[in-house]
Amino acid sequence: MRPEESNKRVRVAGARALLSALEFCKDQFDRPDERNVIMRVICECTQTPIVDLSVSSLQCLSRAMSLYYKYMENYMGQAFVCYHSRGFRTSEDDIAMQGIE
Repeated sequence: MRPEESNKRVRVAGARALLSALEFCKDQFDRPDERNVIMRVICECTQTPIVDLSVSSLQCLSRAMSLYYKYMENYMGQAFVCYHSRGFRTSEDDIAMQGIE
């Protein structure tokens, strides 16, 4: 998912893998430093011009918010910016759909 990865398909696959694995990341979300890294990477990826990566990242953000709501107070502003700036201001239907969701 990280921007250092030059292969777009690898980045998209990483986001999809994270989406599938979020349910099993409770221990990582219990640790603030690890949670911060995960949430930062997710939010950064929502801003990418790679549509599939942006969609998967918005799905990850939504799922993380749902699964780990008790930890999300500090991220609510950042998450709103992710959704608002990408989800509501795009002509890409798939991204807009995730922004609405």
